[in-house]
Amino acid sequence: MRRSAIICGLATLFASGATWAQEAQVATGATIAVGPTRGPEVAEEPLPYELFALNLGGGVALVPKEDVVGWYGQLYVEGMLSEDPSRAGFVWGFWEGLEAWGSDKAGGGLALPVVFNLGYRNAPLVANLGPGFNLFSIDGISDDGGFGIFSPRAEARIGIQTNDVQLLATGGVQYRWLWGRDDITMFQAGLVLGYTQGFHKQPRPRRRQPS
Repeated sequence: MRRSAIICGLATLFASGATWAQEAQVATGATIAVGPTRGPEVAEEPLPYELFALNLGGGVALVPKEDVVGWYGQLYVEGMLSEDPSRAGFVWGFWEGLEAWGSDKAGGGLALPVVFNLGYRNAPLVANLGPGFNLFSIDGISDDGGFGIFSPRAEARIGIQTNDVQLLATGGVQYRWLWGRDDITMFQAGLVLGYTQGFHKQPRPRRRQPS
């Protein structure tokens, strides 16, 4: 009985103290901190950015081993991915299309190139380079022709790129291995003009920082 009386007395004392604290808080207008009053800060994520282009290019084609100087032309589509385009940063992408070359005296050829690239953009300037291959190629020089698949190539580009247009100087080299004739090493230098269109992808889920 004595223990029960002591417990009841302590409970009454604690209840009275809580009531007094509430009355004092109302009277003074004070607040008692019970934890954070706002949610955890959220880290801003840059928006991924996609750019698509339809390009027309051309320039000079050289086949030194065959002593050939000619021309080349390209029509291709391109895709590129980066972070927020208003900030300087890395870009990566690929292009594929149709390529033709020729010479008034020595013949010419066709190819279906695919090229991957990695570069850096600080709008409106952009530069990139990368490897690629020809899915299929067919060439004829001085009545000696052949065809090949998966022949390697590489290129570098630098120029101006906006959300509507790009103008790039380009240089490349490719080794077109062929069945039916000797392989061809070709060097190219020219210009690319493209119509571009950029899109922001859907925002990424934001990361919550530990509270």
